[in-house]
Amino acid sequence: MNYNPPLPISDAEWNELAAHPAVRDNWYLDPNDTGDDLSAQVYGAKFEHRFDANPHLVTDLYVLTAWITLGKDGDARNAVVILCRNKEDGELEPLSLPFPF
Repeated sequence: MNYNPPLPISDAEWNELAAHPAVRDNWYLDPNDTGDDLSAQVYGAKFEHRFDANPHLVTDLYVLTAWITLGKDGDARNAVVILCRNKEDGELEPLSLPFPF
């Protein structure tokens, strides 16, 4: 098995992630929040994702996770959003929308 270490997320990528509706909705970002605001709230990692059907085809996979507070009672849960760059148009697509641990 090959080791696939996490890669740093660039400032431009953080801004792109912060603009994605799945991320904005999950972490209740304001319309003017930036990648800097997001990176202060969550742990994020980028990986090179290889497709089984074509191992030479590589795309970016992003994993964002953080504890968030919900509702008036302040219930907390760990939220995870996983996004993968679409190989056709380069847009980010959610692979799973938040699931609690």
